[in-house]
Amino acid sequence: MVLVMLGTQNNSFHRLLEEVEKCINNGIIDEDVIVQAGRNKIYFR
Repeated sequence: MVLVMLGTQNNSFHRLLEEVEKCINNGIIDEDVIVQAGRNKIYFR
């Protein structure tokens, strides 16, 4: 499994995700890929 953690900022990381997708399509990555990206309005204290 490949875990890609992009954080919770509003910045775009589309270039990284495009490269990961290319690696999947070219058979370089042949495992499951999970991406954590974005933020939400749920806050924990």
